[in-house]
Amino acid sequence: SARCEGGPVSAIEAMSLGIDIVSTDVGVVKFLEKHTNTGCHTFDYNKKWHIADTESAVRKIQELYRTSRTYEDRLEVRQSIVELTTDNWVNEIFNAANEFI
Repeated sequence: SARCEGGPVSAIEAMSLGIDIVSTDVGVVKFLEKHTNTGCHTFDYNKKWHIADTESAVRKIQELYRTSRTYEDRLEVRQSIVELTTDNWVNEIFNAANEFI
């Protein structure tokens, strides 16, 4: 995870393989967490003060590590982002941005 991110495409790539992600709430990750029902877990990062909720991140990582993930679980994560092709992703962001205009 990063303090500031224009993507990250790596989050979508990981989820397309059924891998849960734990990230700061930057870039597209905010969108993924809001619009998927599983697989994306964020923790707060205050850019001004450079303070991260690392305790929350560590707890989620430990929880994921202790929980066995079945093939079906991974398919569910993948399914939650399967519609996020580049074209669909750009259209979703465009539509979301139009809500604020």
